[in-house]
Amino acid sequence: MGGDDLERLDRMSSTEGASLSRLEPESSAEAEEAFAALADGGEVLMALQEVDWAEKHGSFIDRVGIRWMVDYPGDVGAE
Repeated sequence: MGGDDLERLDRMSSTEGASLSRLEPESSAEAEEAFAALADGGEVLMALQEVDWAEKHGSFIDRVGIRWMVDYPGDVGAE
């Protein structure tokens, strides 16, 4: 759990000079490709996975320190 790693939790919640970029790709494949390319050399905070609100969601800090969220809604929640 995130609470078990306090140093990582602190990096995730710090707002000093923080920037967050959000990417919403048009397909599951595009989400996987973008996540892999942008996270390369950085630190994955949450692996790309299905969550309640999206078919693919994940977050990471890239190699230059920018925080990213990748969200592909897909068919999750669609009726």
